[in-house]
Amino acid sequence: MIPGARLTIARRPAGAAVPARRQWLLAGCLAAAALGAAVTGCGHGGKLVVQGTVTLASQPLKPVVGSISLVGATGGESMSARLDTSGRFIMEVSPGEYRVAVIAKDGPDTMDEQGRGVSGRSLIPERYGSILTSGLTVTVGPRSRAITVALEP
Repeated sequence: MIPGARLTIARRPAGAAVPARRQWLLAGCLAAAALGAAVTGCGHGGKLVVQGTVTLASQPLKPVVGSISLVGATGGESMSARLDTSGRFIMEVSPGEYRVAVIAKDGPDTMDEQGRGVSGRSLIPERYGSILTSGLTVTVGPRSRAITVALEP
């Protein structure tokens, strides 16, 4: 800062509209950032944006509640993402090999009249719910940003 200089911050009154010129500038900057991320597919810190689908018997899994978890094959990094109702997910991961676990239910966990927990019914075999028993692995690399995790009944 320059000696003797003062910084003045002007505040817009509550409820005052943002000038149209600034709105367009902000919208343009956001659009450019989104386009850049979509084109490069790169995330933060060397991570890649990965899109995937979980299938059961070669059909997209359709859970009401679902998630997928990836854990580095040699430990280390782990991450999870929610499955949408078409079995799709998006996450940022570092390149490498991962063990996979999937949870898919027909509804959320709730409480009954006596206050006891009631779990939604699983749509997939129980073994897929743990990286220790699923037997599933995926490899993520610069050319493998679309993943299909195929489950069998």
